[in-house]
Amino acid sequence: MMKKIIISVSLLVLVLVVYAQDKVGNGNEIKSNVPEKVRLSLEGLQKTKTSNGVYALKHLDTYFYVLQKSVFVNILFTADLDAKIGELEKGLKKEFDEVKLKYDTYVAEMEKKTEKQNKKIEAKNRKIKKADKKIPIKVFERPEAPVYKKRSSFYNLYLRVIKGGKIYQEFKSEVPYDGSGDLNYFSFGLILEPGKYDLLIVVNAFDGSEDGTLLAEIEVPKMTLGDIIAPSKIIETSRPVFYKKVNTLIEAEKHFTVVKNSYQIGISKQKFFPYVKNEYKFKSGDSPILAFFLKGAKMVRRKSPWDITGNIFILKGKKKIVSFKPIKLVNPFFFQPIKITGKKGEALKDGSYTLDIKFIDNNLKGLKGEISIPFEVIK
Repeated sequence: MMKKIIISVSLLVLVLVVYAQDKVGNGNEIKSNVPEKVRLSLEGLQKTKTSNGVYALKHLDTYFYVLQKSVFVNILFTADLDAKIGELEKGLKKEFDEVKLKYDTYVAEMEKKTEKQNKKIEAKNRKIKKADKKIPIKVFERPEAPVYKKRSSFYNLYLRVIKGGKIYQEFKSEVPYDGSGDLNYFSFGLILEPGKYDLLIVVNAFDGSEDGTLLAEIEVPKMTLGDIIAPSKIIETSRPVFYKKVNTLIEAEKHFTVVKNSYQIGISKQKFFPYVKNEYKFKSGDSPILAFFLKGAKMVRRKSPWDITGNIFILKGKKKIVSFKPIKLVNPFFFQPIKITGKKGEALKDGSYTLDIKFIDNNLKGLKGEISIPFEVIK
């Protein structure tokens, strides 16, 4: 009933070990070119821990992904930017119209001046009999006309990561805009060690006319590779996440980047489209991808270091209405599509359900774990 995914891309935790550098504090330094207004906003956030409310910036969610020595942290935030873009475009058009007027005025004046000069030259040339002695006619070479270009971005995001009251990382990125209308959320990724941080965010209009600020306090859990493989008395799991889809990026993200309506784990070339804020509402027949890490399973020295069995059920109340075929995990990363259908493939009725998964560590008999995830089936 449920087709097992064989992950050939770099979603596996073992593949991520390759990225052993886990560079912390290494970003796009922007101290030298932060506009004064933005710098003051960032410093104001650090001192007062208040937001100015412009653009209705809100911290939406945070996702974590295991690296060897650190954690890849994806921050999702919402911002009401569309309402101001028309005003910014109007300002751009006005600037262009002013430049175009100056250009047209200059061209008209030069053409008139050249025409006047050529009339005088022609008058003189009529008195000169020898062709090689005639004065050359002046030619006005019209400069290239200005062209109005639509912007792909109207805002810049400036970020300071504060740890223990000190600047830990500092970044800058354009905020994308594709003219598609409503923007649901934006995201950016960081590499951080476990611990508590303050994120000071300023979204600044490209012309410096206005900026919005946001303080987000986050705590990065212990989710390094060492934490995942540490012995435990029970198999634990990280926060489960359902994805609508996962795409492979053409190339790895090489610098700090803000993206729209998805989030990226650049070093593993993956782009994720999650069901945000734990709003797990599916239609019967959907196959959302469920993902989370397992902590505490025993790792042994062999070709497949982990040997974990997962038994998956859909419950209605306490009654098991669907039992999926058990799956084998050879790494501590659960990444599996869940078919939202009845036992024989029939449609599930609207209502509340629970996805229950029980784990058994075959490398260590008796070590078990369980995760229960409530969800809803809707029309």
